Amino acid sequence: MKKIYAFDAFKFGVRTFLKNPLFLIGISLLGLLSIIASFLVLSGVVGVPIVFLLRATKGLSVSDTLTTFLLVLVIILFIVFSKMILDYFALGMKRISLDFCDTGKSSVDSLFSRFSMFITYFFVSLLYFIFSLLPGLFFALISFVTAYYLRISKFPLAVYFRKLGVHQFGLEWVAIGFVILVAFIIFFYFSLKFWFYGYFILDKNAGIIESLRKSYNVVGGVKNLLLFQLLMLFFGLSALLLRFVPGTIGHLLVLIFQLIYFFVYGFSSAYLYRKLTSS
Repeated sequence: MKKIYAFDAFKFGVRTFLKNPLFLIGISLLGLLSIIASFLVLSGVVGVPIVFLLRATKGLSVSDTLTTFLLVLVIILFIVFSKMILDYFALGMKRISLDFCDTGKSSVDSLFSRFSMFITYFFVSLLYFIFSLLPGLFFALISFVTAYYLRISKFPLAVYFRKLGVHQFGLEWVAIGFVILVAFIIFFYFSLKFWFYGYFILDKNAGIIESLRKSYNVVGGVKNLLLFQLLMLFFGLSALLLRFVPGTIGHLLVLIFQLIYFFVYGFSSAYLYRKLTSS
């Protein structure tokens, strides 16, 4: 039975930020400027073909299948490359979090990851979403198909509710809501199980499937991560109190809190990873 590390992880995250505010603010500005510059370059590279296509056809015509296809293709490429840019710096922030967890310090170099690790991380992040989503979708599909073929409206419980005055239409929406809720719980469970894939790529140089498998095994039960997510949720909700501060000062405080939340979340996740892998 794994020990509960969620509270220690949260305290570590807060403590680490308070000890290194200037470095972390500097890293944030550097990362933000790098992301903005990357998006400007990407917008120029992608925007030129779009402008060319629109001018060449004197405006987009729905009947022009080729133009529509090329425009959609360019937009998809923009989305893919945008995700790659964000993933690159997300991986760098994970490296910085691990540095602070291991040595209590880090450097600017850690923000920029090795290309091979980044490519692995990019593809695993796609699989992470798919593997987390599929079980819940499968449950929902089986539930709806079963309900259709078995005519669930004729089940004794459904008949009983109708006698109480619950309309059939209302019963259907209750059933749909229940299936969606269970599907979301399944999705959330598997998203926690695969949570540490990025750390295994950085720390163990794990491959695409290996990183997901190692994360699934090391998490075990999800109580640590579940409690940690609840802690961070309540911590994040406390920012709502800053909404009562009027004017520019209130907006500035919310911005500062979001920065603190971002780093506390990252440091706490790295701490949990280290504790769970060492135990």
